[in-house]
Amino acid sequence: MDKKAQLNLVIVLMVISAVVMFSLAAIHGIWPPAITAVGFLVTAWGFNILK
Repeated sequence: MDKKAQLNLVIVLMVISAVVMFSLAAIHGIWPPAITAVGFLVTAWGFNILK
């Protein structure tokens, strides 16, 4: 697996985690996971810029 494929895998996993955290926040009203999800999305966006 080359570096670009590994980076894409990390980005996909971070976005999936962010979606799950947003759903936890929406369903149960737990806001710290939503804040972490925003951080994950910003990090994934940064990784895409670095590619």
